[in-house]
Amino acid sequence: MTQIQLDFSNINKTMTQEEWCLFQLSKGVELTPMLALEGCGCFRLSERIRRLKLKGHVIDNVQEERGTVYAVYVLREGFND
Repeated sequence: MTQIQLDFSNINKTMTQEEWCLFQLSKGVELTPMLALEGCGCFRLSERIRRLKLKGHVIDNVQEERGTVYAVYVLREGFND
């Protein structure tokens, strides 16, 4: 998987965790629990993803193994607004 550098310079400080996650996913970032924790202080990424899916966004969950197993979330092309 490709690593993408996160850009926090233009993020609105009033953005919710859910909005931040969707913003990153829409830029093509492969979102991991560690990125969410560092980026917006989100300890429950799976819940944010669940809520985005309920709103119609098509998000894939890929299991990654690098010593430990963790989730990597990606926004599928052609998602619903």
